[in-house]
Amino acid sequence: SKKYSGAGDYFAYCKEALREMVRQTGPPLFTDRQEGLPDQESASNESFLTAKAYNDLASYEGPLMRRGVIVRHLCLPGNKEDSKRVVRYLYETFGDQIYLSIMNQYTPMPSLSSVQKQYPELLRKLPERDYEEIVDFALSLGVENAFIQEGDTAQETFIPAFDFTGLE
Repeated sequence: SKKYSGAGDYFAYCKEALREMVRQTGPPLFTDRQEGLPDQESASNESFLTAKAYNDLASYEGPLMRRGVIVRHLCLPGNKEDSKRVVRYLYETFGDQIYLSIMNQYTPMPSLSSVQKQYPELLRKLPERDYEEIVDFALSLGVENAFIQEGDTAQETFIPAFDFTGLE
């Protein structure tokens, strides 16, 4: 975090924030049913859907997490050992009290000359073998509560225009 953002104390603050989140939410709680969600027909009559209403209409049929903490960790190219340290810390500290989301979706921003000079490792996607090694490391520790990404999740089509389009 210090290298890329100048926030050398980021990890220390995150550790304390996570402890408090886990204290407040308790262990993960899932439900198998989507209770109280709007039906498709009534929602389609609305000219504007809130983010919550849109998400509530999602077709996902699996269980929903009602409370608990999911820590999303974005693995960066050239930082495999840092990712392993983060995974180890999270598992040894919180065990099954949290879920890990180990993400491989880092997408390099095209034509950033300042990054090319300062951080050349960020000009490429995370190598698949590095991601697999991080996931295997998590499994070797005993991590069971985790979300793992499959396939090519790092595509330039996922990069927003950053031109304020769609904001009011």
